[in-house]
Amino acid sequence: GAAGSAVCFLFYLSVGVLCLASLFAYLKSATEFFTFSLGGSDTAWALGLSLLSLLLGSFLLQGRGLEALKLIDNEIVPFLIIFAGLVETVLFCRPPLKAALLSEINKNETHPLPRRLFSLSLGLFAPVTLFILLLYQIFF
Repeated sequence: GAAGSAVCFLFYLSVGVLCLASLFAYLKSATEFFTFSLGGSDTAWALGLSLLSLLLGSFLLQGRGLEALKLIDNEIVPFLIIFAGLVETVLFCRPPLKAALLSEINKNETHPLPRRLFSLSLGLFAPVTLFILLLYQIFF
């Protein structure tokens, strides 16, 4: 009825507002990165990135662009996620960073179990799980 329509409208309105807020957060972080790395003004980078996004989005929403998005989403992104996990695992296993993380755990924990679980998950669980996911992605 009317109440369901009102709730549905409010739900999709809130989803739209969240999407818009997320869009601005991504634009702000990208703008800050390029401003810090390459210099220039925030306004110029924001306008340039917005224009690039508009052109790329317009291309991808026409004709075979949706097929390209589906290909990227289904075939390439899972490998990128696994690759990011492997990179993080390798970085966290480096002695200086691992020692810093363990010292952070030591600040709040007196029992050795959290430190052992962290070391076990970083040294064994994460690499094995990522390897299984990689095999699954390749063969299935």
